[in-house]
Amino acid sequence: NQTDPPRHRQLRALISKAFAPSMVAQMETWIRRECEELLNPCLENGEMDFVKEFSIPLPGRVTAQLLGVPNQDHDQVNAWINAIASDPAVIGMEAYFQAQQEMGKLFMTLLEERSRVPQQDLITHLLQAEIDGEKLSPADTLAFCIALLIAGNETTNSFLANAMYNFAGMPEIQAHLATNPADIPLALNEVLRFDPPVLSMCRIAKQDVLLEGHQIRKGDLVNAWLSAANRDQTVFPHPDEFNMYRDNGKILSFGYGAHYCIGAMLARLETKIAFETVFS
Repeated sequence: NQTDPPRHRQLRALISKAFAPSMVAQMETWIRRECEELLNPCLENGEMDFVKEFSIPLPGRVTAQLLGVPNQDHDQVNAWINAIASDPAVIGMEAYFQAQQEMGKLFMTLLEERSRVPQQDLITHLLQAEIDGEKLSPADTLAFCIALLIAGNETTNSFLANAMYNFAGMPEIQAHLATNPADIPLALNEVLRFDPPVLSMCRIAKQDVLLEGHQIRKGDLVNAWLSAANRDQTVFPHPDEFNMYRDNGKILSFGYGAHYCIGAMLARLETKIAFETVFS
């Protein structure tokens, strides 16, 4: 996200194969099983903390599975991700660094194993891939794995949580989706516009720009508010109304152009299956 072409294009190409539609579709049955496994204990209890018990663990498990982390390590990896994504001032520097070290150790072990015995997973693909005839260093490969885990975890967690929060306050939408599950993707697409998981993205201006009378200088920090763009009334009529049937072709929740979220299809599949499971 913070890199420009041509380096950005090269790095993106390394993982594009793992996020191809055919690869994502292969995960559907596995994701559905994980959703049921997370929800079943809550059905027995009659209540749940949706974020803690569902929207945090699910994306972590999915991204870990994509990378090639063994099933028994999924929840431990999730705990490390949450620690690394937390504020060190809150959890303590010791816990923050410990999570980094322990996760780094696991992935270095997995990288060594895959270099000896390749598998059909993203870790193996990263080990075998080359940029300009050179393979990624172990440190770069490790950084790639951790960056993918954090990027895929926090955003999809927010997408799931925001969807549940909005549906919880809209009983008529709940009733409709319970009897019309084919409309779940439409409702989730409107959640992306109405309450996106990422509100803004920080960028550095590459050249002087005059925007609506405001001068932006080369090198200035710019905060691009995706949430504001998604409520632009010239693009989305009555933007403060939740309407799952509107044309959402121009939403910017997954970014735009060269930086369009490479995991968008996987995030959409995860949330679709999650809410099909919830409503069923």
